[in-house]
Amino acid sequence: MRIIENRILEFLDKLHELSGNKVIVPKEKVIIAFERVYSELYYSDENYFPQLLDILNNLEKSSMIELPKTEENWDHNTLPQLPYWIKVKRSKRKSPPTPWKEFPWRKELLWASKLKNVRIMTFEILKNLNEYFKNHEKDDIQMPIKERSIQIFGEEKVLDRIVQRKWFKENLSLEILNCYKTHEPFPSKTFLGAKKDKVIIIENRDTFDSFCKVNASFESPYYKHIIYGSGERIKDTILWINNLDPKIKLIEYFGDIDINGFAIPAKVNEILKENQSSVVIEMATCFYTALVSLIKEKNPQIGLNPTKNYEFLTFLPEEYSKFIRILFEKNERIAQELLNITEIIKIFENQLFKIS
Repeated sequence: MRIIENRILEFLDKLHELSGNKVIVPKEKVIIAFERVYSELYYSDENYFPQLLDILNNLEKSSMIELPKTEENWDHNTLPQLPYWIKVKRSKRKSPPTPWKEFPWRKELLWASKLKNVRIMTFEILKNLNEYFKNHEKDDIQMPIKERSIQIFGEEKVLDRIVQRKWFKENLSLEILNCYKTHEPFPSKTFLGAKKDKVIIIENRDTFDSFCKVNASFESPYYKHIIYGSGERIKDTILWINNLDPKIKLIEYFGDIDINGFAIPAKVNEILKENQSSVVIEMATCFYTALVSLIKEKNPQIGLNPTKNYEFLTFLPEEYSKFIRILFEKNERIAQELLNITEIIKIFENQLFKIS
């Protein structure tokens, strides 16, 4: 039996869970159960009430629940009308108390017979896994997690949901299922003929464009890869870095001078570390000092002393760090676009190529 055909049973399980020991389940908890089991319907742009009512009618026809008989117990403000409550018939559920204990599991799933409590939906998931192991014992091709999921369950998101469950973590792995998680890719540009394997992330689109044009103008580009961070989106895409180039170990970062602009690379480093990546993000000091210098001479902030210190500014010389701390206390910022293509060319010519 496929997962899609059995989600109504998962919905019934969720009703039992939310109702505790009570027979009457109020409409609010019925909707919560629907949202957790049928999230794609609940959060769609269309009215989900018809689908919910259809599920309730099917459960009543199967004698698993009882719907109110009188109109006063139905909400006339919904279209179609929904019951203010339903009655769960616990005694009429006919599934065996522990069917998983007697099931003929494959060797990879023998541990399943020792589980204490298995919900109907979990049992169906395990049976689908059992069928997979039976039919794919040899010569299986490694594939992305969603492709494997739809192959096993008929739905692409099931594996993503179950990998965090205790029974999966303790007994299975994506390696055993010969599949892997993919990561959202980021936009980037690779430059042939680069002297070194240098990489930089640029936070904003226009500055990314200027960096690419300047880098490409040299016979031997300074950067091999320039990555478009797209603001905070890089936090969701950074793990794709090995797909770009598995040799990358160090990445420079250049973004806006504001609290959030510095928080982004710090968080990206945390994400890389949490995922056991050897890649490290470093701040592109020369571009930050150049950006500050563009306004520092016109706004020297003489005689002002900042009261706060920020650990993320320690990569900068003290005079630049102090200037930025004063800006922050005045609730000011510097957009990286201030360092325009003309200024970027100067830095490439006068600093980067001289030290490389």
